[in-house]
Amino acid sequence: MPHSSGGGSHGGGSHGGHSSSHGGSRGRGSSISRTPFAGSRRYVYYHRNRPQYFYASKSFKPGFNASHIFIIVIYLFFLFMILSNVKNFIPHVSQNYNHIIKIEDDADVITNEDALKLELERFKEKTGITPSVVTIHNEDWQSENYYNLERYAYNRYLSEFDDEMHWLIVYSEPKNGSSAGFNDWCWEGMQGDNTDSLLTPKQADKFNSYLQSKLESGEDAGTSLQDSFAYFTKEIHTGPNFSALYPVAPMLLFILIHAFGMFFPVFKYRNAVPDPNAPNNSAAYPSSGASNGSNTSVNSSTPNSYGNNYGNTPHAAPSLRNQYNTPTGYGNGVGQQNKPYDPQAARRQRIAGYDKNYSYAEYKRDKEERDREFNSYIEQYKQLMPENKVNTAPQMDSLNVPAPSAAPSSGNLVTCQYCGNVFASKYNKCPFCNARRSDNL
Repeated sequence: MPHSSGGGSHGGGSHGGHSSSHGGSRGRGSSISRTPFAGSRRYVYYHRNRPQYFYASKSFKPGFNASHIFIIVIYLFFLFMILSNVKNFIPHVSQNYNHIIKIEDDADVITNEDALKLELERFKEKTGITPSVVTIHNEDWQSENYYNLERYAYNRYLSEFDDEMHWLIVYSEPKNGSSAGFNDWCWEGMQGDNTDSLLTPKQADKFNSYLQSKLESGEDAGTSLQDSFAYFTKEIHTGPNFSALYPVAPMLLFILIHAFGMFFPVFKYRNAVPDPNAPNNSAAYPSSGASNGSNTSVNSSTPNSYGNNYGNTPHAAPSLRNQYNTPTGYGNGVGQQNKPYDPQAARRQRIAGYDKNYSYAEYKRDKEERDREFNSYIEQYKQLMPENKVNTAPQMDSLNVPAPSAAPSSGNLVTCQYCGNVFASKYNKCPFCNARRSDNL
């Protein structure tokens, strides 16, 4: 149904129009983590033929389930609300209606009807909205028991047009003109609902203010309407209306973020299955463990939060490693207890059986431990070396050897007295054995 686009009166100022108007839950999903937590269960899936492990609560169900259908229905409801507002983003007025412009000057106040109609035509060509103008005397509509001009303009629109794509301007003044120097004129605009995307309240206010100022300046109604439409045709914006996105942008952003957080894990872990190699959940991931000060003895068969034995953790103390996880060849055999511990071999064995992904923080802690172990490893080997034993390999310069015989060939060649090879005399050392020539000593 049509609604007011605004109006005004002599002494009462202008007023804006009335726009037609149209009037979210969150659930807890299953907890998923890359690290174990109390009550969790380990799952495995394959990405590029490589196993990927994660931990989830007991309520986790891989793949799509019935609860997701309910969430999708909620999404569709909000998307329908968003689309009902986004349709005004690109202003558009249907052209499938009667485009005849009507000018009915019952009050006989329009002096140049052709000039006014020309401006109305220009406005219609730019916007697709067909404007019309009706003038009437105050006594005529008041005699029909209309308590204001807006009500009369509403009924006049319904009687003149059978669509929602017109814009009707009704101007009214007394039959006797001014009374005691005061002309009690008034006017009202009535627009169809299908013009709302283009003729917004903000746009209509430009026309209302300009027409009101023209009438208040004392210009006649015909000239004021003609100048107002000429001005408004230049000022009206027919491009995309970005302000229509402001109310729905936060809602759309929330739906996108919520949908990503809800359905990305569903897609990512759709083929996940409980890890058959994972230890028992209650034993492997207890809700609370023994404190460091307890008297509970640590043995190699007790699992920890990594799913492995205490001697097999990434950051186990050297004493535990030597006792429970010493690699073959480094302390396992009888008579081999004095051999130094090789941290690199132990680390390779430990990481090979390490079930969860290796994070950067764990790598950093492991590297610090590795550096400490390596320094200790070097010190152990230094202890095995005899004290004050240095490298006493003889030097070629200290050997007492007889002078070489004369070169068997020309003076440009000499024969090495150590390896017997022949080389150019310009070299002070043999290029084959690097021995210094005795004749240059």
